[in-house]
Amino acid sequence: MFYLFFALIILFIISLAKPRFGLYLILFALPAYLIRYQFFGIPTTFLELAIYAVFIAWLIKFLIRPNLKQKTKRLYFSLKPFSLPLILFFGAAIISTIISPDKRLSLGVLKAWFFDPLLVLILFLDLMRCDKHIKRVILALFLSAFLIAAYGLYEYVLQTGLDSDGRLNSFFVPANYAAMFLAPILILSLVLAKRLKFKLPVTSYWLLVTIMILALYLTKSYGGWLGVFAGLVFLWARVWIPAKRLKYLLIFALFVILIATVQAGSPKFGRLFDFSNRSSSGARSQIWQTSLLIIKKYPLGGVGLGNFEAIYRETVPFVAFPPLEWLVVKPHNLYLNLWIEMGILGLASFIWLIVLFFRKGWQNRDNRLVKYAMAAMIAILAHGFVDTPYFKNDLAVLFWVLVGLILVFKNKKEHLRC
Repeated sequence: MFYLFFALIILFIISLAKPRFGLYLILFALPAYLIRYQFFGIPTTFLELAIYAVFIAWLIKFLIRPNLKQKTKRLYFSLKPFSLPLILFFGAAIISTIISPDKRLSLGVLKAWFFDPLLVLILFLDLMRCDKHIKRVILALFLSAFLIAAYGLYEYVLQTGLDSDGRLNSFFVPANYAAMFLAPILILSLVLAKRLKFKLPVTSYWLLVTIMILALYLTKSYGGWLGVFAGLVFLWARVWIPAKRLKYLLIFALFVILIATVQAGSPKFGRLFDFSNRSSSGARSQIWQTSLLIIKKYPLGGVGLGNFEAIYRETVPFVAFPPLEWLVVKPHNLYLNLWIEMGILGLASFIWLIVLFFRKGWQNRDNRLVKYAMAAMIAILAHGFVDTPYFKNDLAVLFWVLVGLILVFKNKKEHLRC
């Protein structure tokens, strides 16, 4: 506990002097939500406490600024384009907490996956002033994802700490969690490949990217692969590729064919379309059918944040008995999860946010940072068809950082300059 307070005090002091560096450290330490504590019976994580430490330091500096009114107005106008769907989305989360049969559980979800990321979004909008700042944010995420990938490969080589079926999971359990973290950051970090202005050599950068790709492959998460593929298709669909660079596209195509060939003979791929026996697809089929029954029973308000597991156990016998899976935390679909736990308002406001995100991003699509942020969001949304890449502490923060990046550039056709 002493080391916890010591680390938080150091982070607070750093953030008082340089709030922007405090934000970089938060994003670098996203997986630190796995370090859990309890204060007076209230569960929390190191990531959550770090967010509070940085936010309080930033707020102190924000309130003592001589031009407080002007800065407050600037922050308000940054959020204004998304203000109504934001209010509806977070309002849906609050309503879902109020109606929840397990309010303690729902309050924890509300705090970790909605309130804390909102604080990070506010920090981002105020502190990101130029391209250099945003690239440092991306670098922090990139290095964090690299360390997750490197540790996962270390475990894989030693054949220790893996999922029961041998899939790479790094610090996470199950492997899908590692894939949900790595896939969008991998796509976003590709923006650093051109005109890399950091001391990290370009060859070293591509080595780190290769390690991340290998780790993502060894998670054997088809959802993660789908997300990366969708993000790359978005990036390349609107890019004219000179003849001399077509070789890179050819290499990528051959790489995809190689993976498809290898996976075609794997047991996991062989069970991909097996919906009757015990397989990932069979379990998901039952989970999705059960989810639709839950939505039919609770179409408007949902069942409350974090309550899917309990209502699933009550409902799944109407689909299959005994089911392939009794204990299911999430419905393996982002959009079903939004509807079930947050009601129709939660799903509708989320879709509205996404539409605004791409509308604003498309207005400034010639900006590389914006383009790669949209590609990373596409990776999240594509992965969301088979998993829930928002409902986790680190992923919720990452989602709102991508939204913040679009908001920072909302009215600018040119790059931000310090």
